[in-house]
Amino acid sequence: ETVEATQVCISEFVLFVVGEVCDRLKSEGRKIIRGEDILWSLRELGMELYHPPLASFMSALREADKADDASAAQAEDDP
Repeated sequence: ETVEATQVCISEFVLFVVGEVCDRLKSEGRKIIRGEDILWSLRELGMELYHPPLASFMSALREADKADDASAAQAEDDP
C-alpha cells in the first residue's frame, strides 16, 4: 500500500510540473519538451530548491554525452 501511495504522489507531481510546461509549449507553438522547460516549470511553481541540483545534473549529463560522442568519433577515425 505504501508503494502504491508513493507512485500516486510521484505521478501527481510529474503531471503538475508537466502540465505547466505544456501550457508554455502551447503558447509558444512548440511540441517538444526540453530539460530547460522542466526547470522553468519548477521555478514557476515555486519549487526553486529543485532547480540547482537538477540544473547541475543536466549539465553533467550533457558533458558526459559530449565525451561519449567524442570517444565514438575517435574510435571511428582510428584504423
